[in-house]
Amino acid sequence: MAFWKAGVVKFDDPSGTSYLFSYVYHVPLLSPAFAAFLGTWIELITPWLLGLGIFARPTAAFLFVYNIIAVISYPDLWPHGFWHGLVGGDFSDHKIWGMMLLMVVARGAGTLSIDAWLGRLRGPTGSRATARESV
Repeated sequence: MAFWKAGVVKFDDPSGTSYLFSYVYHVPLLSPAFAAFLGTWIELITPWLLGLGIFARPTAAFLFVYNIIAVISYPDLWPHGFWHGLVGGDFSDHKIWGMMLLMVVARGAGTLSIDAWLGRLRGPTGSRATARESV
């Protein structure tokens, strides 16, 4: 939900978003205009994929890396230094989001996800199907 809200704010205020990416955020390797465009649409699309459980593990892994880039790109999140903030209390929201995303990477989206539904439609595959056939 946090990513979605951030994307909506960026979408609603393109001039503010442009200012932030030009003067406040320091996204490595990307121009400010492209980083603003990419960041806005990533934050608007990927939460839906994650919430519905569509490609949940790769989406969560992608958002985990995106979250790291967001922390690195905004030094105001770690006023006491990055390494001190990593162990200390700085950017605690981002740490919690990262842990939740890692849980989705490890466990998947769950039984009510579209990924699980498509898996049930496909039927048994791989080693489980081979084991059943040999019985």
